[in-house]
Amino acid sequence: MRGMKRCWWLLVLVLVMAAVGTAQKKGDAAGDNFVGIEVSKPEEQSVMKAFEPFARAVLARDYEKARKLMLPEVQQKVPVDALRGRYVDLESQYGELKKIKVQGLWIDKPSPKRVALVVVREEHEWTPVPMTYALVQEGDGWKVIWFRMGGKTPGGTFSR
Repeated sequence: MRGMKRCWWLLVLVLVMAAVGTAQKKGDAAGDNFVGIEVSKPEEQSVMKAFEPFARAVLARDYEKARKLMLPEVQQKVPVDALRGRYVDLESQYGELKKIKVQGLWIDKPSPKRVALVVVREEHEWTPVPMTYALVQEGDGWKVIWFRMGGKTPGGTFSR
């Protein structure tokens, strides 16, 4: 009888610990500094799969990693210090970059140099900034080629 009570308490303890672990994981996801959008088409998924590591590298201020996720021709033209300088300039104007939220995605028709535009809202310390990132399809993957302020694409303006 006494052994049965111990097993019962052990089971309760394990269940409570599992519930706490699950709640912590949900809390971590809620505090994530990159917020993507739900995409259903395989081509949209491949664009987001390429853009997310770039955005996370920028958020971590790992500009070397971000540069490696760019098109090789762009990497040759844009040194790490230039990429870092661009984000430092943005932060001097708008405050520290806190979060990147994807607002929308536009993908061009299939072609040898197919382009996708990812519109984001960069949450800075003082004010949000709309940005558009361009990716080009290279082989079966996508690579970042440029980014600029603003959230307008051929598909329209995004404002979520």
